[in-house]
Amino acid sequence: KRFGIPTDRELGTRRARAAALLAMALPGAFYLYQGEELGLPDADLPTAALRDPQWLRSGGDRPSRDRYRVPIPWEGDAPAYGFGPSDQTWLPQPEVFGDLAVDRQQGVPGSTLELYRALLRLRREHRLGRGIRELRCRLRQAAVDLEARGEFERLRRRHGACQCFERSAH
Repeated sequence: KRFGIPTDRELGTRRARAAALLAMALPGAFYLYQGEELGLPDADLPTAALRDPQWLRSGGDRPSRDRYRVPIPWEGDAPAYGFGPSDQTWLPQPEVFGDLAVDRQQGVPGSTLELYRALLRLRREHRLGRGIRELRCRLRQAAVDLEARGEFERLRRRHGACQCFERSAH
């Protein structure tokens, strides 16, 4: 995202959810960055609020990383969205963070937080980080297929709309 360009949040959220599904099905380590599991958008911060040393030292020529450093929202109705005891944080939190707070998504089917929890559970349960497997899931009417060459055997378990396959031969 470029500084100052409006964001299509709905499209961005759909893309981020699909990318999470793909990334968590691949072998190797999976890194989860601050706010990703809540579907937090990059914060459009006013120039006066920016604190990033890289941005300040460059005289504003280098893009600020502060939009990724905004405090996590824990409670949608609390001051500073439950991040601390004060209503002030070192960087301003966008209003949309209230709707995306942990307490607003926890236990809500279809929320980004619950999607991440389900994907992490599947990844751990089926040891997806250790080898190549195929995972098919249906997300909002769109099938996402991840494929690898070889022979697969379908695992007996089903997780909602997800079917898991284990690679049995190369």
